[in-house]
Amino acid sequence: MYLKKNIAVLAFSLSLYSVPQIVCAQDTQKTIEITSQFKPSLMPASKIGFTATPAPIDSVRPKLQYNIPVQNLSFNFYPAPLKPLAYEYDNTEQTSVNKNYVKAGFGNFGTPFLKAAASFGDGVKSNSMLEGNFTRSKGKLPNQQFAQWGLKGHHAQTISNSQELYLNAGLSGLNVRKYGLIDQETDADILKNSFNSLNLNATFTNQVEKDAAIYYSPSVDINFMGGSRSATDIYAAFSAPFEKKMNEDLSVLLGLKGSVSKFKAGDANFSNNLFMLSLAGKFNIGDNIRVKAGVIPSWSKGEFKLLPDIQTDFLISGSDFIFQAGWQGYYKEQSFQTLIKTNPWIEYASYDVRNTLYNEFYGAFKAVVDNHLSFRVKAGYAKINNMSLFANHYALNNRYYVVNEANMNVFSIAGELSYIKADDFQWFNTLKFNKYGGLDALPNAYGLLPMEFSSNARAKIMKGLYAKADLYGFGGTWYNKLDATSGKLKAGYDLNLGAELNIKSNFDVWLQFSNVFNNNYQRFNLYQNLGFQVMGGIIYRF
Repeated sequence: MYLKKNIAVLAFSLSLYSVPQIVCAQDTQKTIEITSQFKPSLMPASKIGFTATPAPIDSVRPKLQYNIPVQNLSFNFYPAPLKPLAYEYDNTEQTSVNKNYVKAGFGNFGTPFLKAAASFGDGVKSNSMLEGNFTRSKGKLPNQQFAQWGLKGHHAQTISNSQELYLNAGLSGLNVRKYGLIDQETDADILKNSFNSLNLNATFTNQVEKDAAIYYSPSVDINFMGGSRSATDIYAAFSAPFEKKMNEDLSVLLGLKGSVSKFKAGDANFSNNLFMLSLAGKFNIGDNIRVKAGVIPSWSKGEFKLLPDIQTDFLISGSDFIFQAGWQGYYKEQSFQTLIKTNPWIEYASYDVRNTLYNEFYGAFKAVVDNHLSFRVKAGYAKINNMSLFANHYALNNRYYVVNEANMNVFSIAGELSYIKADDFQWFNTLKFNKYGGLDALPNAYGLLPMEFSSNARAKIMKGLYAKADLYGFGGTWYNKLDATSGKLKAGYDLNLGAELNIKSNFDVWLQFSNVFNNNYQRFNLYQNLGFQVMGGIIYRF
């Protein structure tokens, strides 16, 4: 009992010592009331603030690089060569599924057709392809016949992650005869122009990656041709373009290019050579202007020319349209092989053949309208030195000779339109007008086309069925009449239709109609085309 009293007294004493207090006593009952300023409570826990600091505002205008594909719309103002009569038979040849195939057929005018291709390699590090073809025809006119064959191989090899090697080799043959004159001599050796060629090419290139030091793509070409009446022509060329990208807005270009050729047939012979050194820079002005500016020192047959190389692209803001303007000097190399690609009926002679020089001013407008449609329109004026013209003999009207025109000019308008919708439909169109003037050697531009157009369409009609349509036309060119005056040939046009149908997994049948309207046009005087042709056959894929 005593212990309990002592503990109570101790507790009461401590409470009086630790807190302020007021004590009130009453007579009837003792009451103690304690009023405290302390109020127990839990303090809020501290928290770490995770609020991120806003990023600073970037006031620098973004620099956007516009690079619309060229779409292969580059035009040089010289006549495109016309292949010999019935030179190429072709249908849609949908070989994307099986790269190996044999295509065979037969048509009127005693025309067999054979074409085959085979591919090798893994398609990643190496890829090779071997192709061959043969066809011939014989028309209704005396000596109206031709034959063509070819065998070529391609190989692509990846050397490293950024380097590739391309090799090409080919053998080809073309046999034609001079025809059109009823009372011409019948000596087959005189009338026959036969050409067999060996072509070799090698290209070594690298792929530009980010900060690649230098882009390069050197190549070498060697062509050897042997013809009837012991004719030979050797052509060798090299090209070595280099490009150093300094930064996003500036690149420096250096290029070397050269060629030599020599033709000989009995007493007839001529040679040609060309060497060029190109120096240029490519740079951007702001976001919408791209410029290439440079010079090309050149030597053609020892004659020095300093050629301009100025090209400018102006992107129209807020659109995909580009305006182009330029001043360019360039050569079209000439050899006997380039001449017979345009006119295989020329006579063997010691021609004054020189490389053709163009000094051209042009303006163009192009656009990739959407994912399918693109177009380009170009107008230009060019001064031309040493153009090769094709003039026929006054008496023997089907005998053609090459005449060198030292000075002339041409005003040209060209356009190209393409529409591509994957594999379902492709449509390509070209149109070109040429107005020649300033000639001295001949009164008119003999052998050159004043107008040329083409329209080519390919369509997938349904699964396994493909169709095509090709329309080609040209304005008539000048020639010599028997009375020694100038005449002009009629314009020509040619519509071809074709179809291909898959009948089994590996077999297709094909049908082709050529010159549907049977237009007996003449590209060169007296050399009338074969007329309406029909061919058909099978394709085996493996």
